[in-house]
Amino acid sequence: NFEFTEIKAPIDGRIGRALVTEGNLVSGGLSGAGATLLTTIVSIDPLYCYVDVDERSVLKYLQLRREGKRESALDKPIPVEMALANEEGYPHKGETDFVDNRVDPTTGTVRCRGVFANPERTLGPGFFVRMRIPGSGKYPALLIPDRALGSDQSQKFVYVVNAEKEVEFRPVTIGPIIDGLRVVKTGVKAGEQVIVEGVLRVRPGVVVEAKPPAEAKN
Repeated sequence: NFEFTEIKAPIDGRIGRALVTEGNLVSGGLSGAGATLLTTIVSIDPLYCYVDVDERSVLKYLQLRREGKRESALDKPIPVEMALANEEGYPHKGETDFVDNRVDPTTGTVRCRGVFANPERTLGPGFFVRMRIPGSGKYPALLIPDRALGSDQSQKFVYVVNAEKEVEFRPVTIGPIIDGLRVVKTGVKAGEQVIVEGVLRVRPGVVVEAKPPAEAKN
């Protein structure tokens, strides 16, 4: 019965320390029912990342799915991005491969899983990460430097130079930051000149001479 003395793992990965040494008595059976734990194995490549999506976002995604404005992870894998705690941006690219079938009533969230290739072993099990999932379908967007935005209580605004070279106050509706630039949904049109430098020194109605940002710094 020597075939019972060899144990083969059903998965590939990294093995932990041996919890039992040669000569010790071990017990078989199911985990938690008196069975002896020999060691642990964790999957390294690919690596799985879990995130809990709040109920409000889930309802938004389902509505966009019904309207045909966003691909859903319920129908096909969608791209996701991930970053470690010490990384800028989201350098690791992957895709979803699992969405739970119910909302957790204790947290009001739905668990989603992303899978990421890890051939260089730079990622490890148990790390805290940030994962980003697309919140809408692709759409054309107007982008401006985030430093051009001003705040008036709860309202965001920018200063625009009109055709008469006068400064105009424009309330804007903003979106997320993409590659360091802020999405502006309403309030500014493509081709208009937005003041980026010297925002604190201008006022509505003042006549100015608009210059490119690099030239304005000199």
